Amino acid sequence: MKGSLSPRTPGVLALAGAGLISALATGRPELALIAVPFLVFGGAGLVLAREPHVTAAVEPARLRLLESEELTATVRVRNDGPEAVEVEVAPLRTEQLAVAPGSTVAVRLGARSEAEIAFSVRPRRWGAHGIGPVAVRARDALGVTTWEGRLGGRVDLRAFPHEEQLRELVAPLRTQPFLGTHVARARADGIEFADIRPFQVGDRVRQVNWRATARRGSLQVNQRHPEHSSDVVLLVDTFEEARDQGRGTLGSAVRTAASLARAHLGRRDRVGVVDFGGTLHWLEPAFGTMQLYRIVDALL
Repeated sequence: MKGSLSPRTPGVLALAGAGLISALATGRPELALIAVPFLVFGGAGLVLAREPHVTAAVEPARLRLLESEELTATVRVRNDGPEAVEVEVAPLRTEQLAVAPGSTVAVRLGARSEAEIAFSVRPRRWGAHGIGPVAVRARDALGVTTWEGRLGGRVDLRAFPHEEQLRELVAPLRTQPFLGTHVARARADGIEFADIRPFQVGDRVRQVNWRATARRGSLQVNQRHPEHSSDVVLLVDTFEEARDQGRGTLGSAVRTAASLARAHLGRRDRVGVVDFGGTLHWLEPAFGTMQLYRIVDALL
């Protein structure tokens, strides 16, 4: 931490100097007596001032949240020195990260003690936001000297974009032989009715269509379409962006891609992402909730 005189210290020393100069100029010793307390106060503060051993760390309640969602971040401040200090703490703010309270918070820390200060944090848009380090200003007991610095490390918050409302999803041209929700064009075991054909050796009895059998006079069985999954690859073009009044096409593209990924993964599809912004980045298709987190992290 960098030390300097507090704003009032030069004024105190100036009063002491003015009193001494006035006493010498006028020959009135009482003016010097008036200046002595200011001189003693300033001198004692400068002699006794010791750099405080203050540490600070930011501890958010969680690291993932939705954009515009609010969470609590705790700043833990500790004084490891042998003397009490007054500390002012203010988290570093950014344009896209709102922090409340907006002003600095002052606490008095005794020797070898700590305090917790709670701030509310709200990301204004999706993305990766850093909170910390925190700006800390400490004063000695007399308030003559101040030390300022940034303490604690950076903690990254990931704000997920809100899900967009999708009217419908595009049906896949071909499906993969994995269990899903898409009706495949092939005919095999499934739920969706496809056709009727004559009985063949190896067919199961539960496949027999008894109404068609009675109508045609020979065993007839049902054919069905199986429910398969598909492979979905989302291509996000991040090479250029058009912006208007603080909003851009990149934000809409990220929200749409995240919504599509969530919807297709909910249908048991394998989803991957290709990001082209001058350099090609590829995330291989996979299933499940963990893949959704990988996709959103890649988009952020």
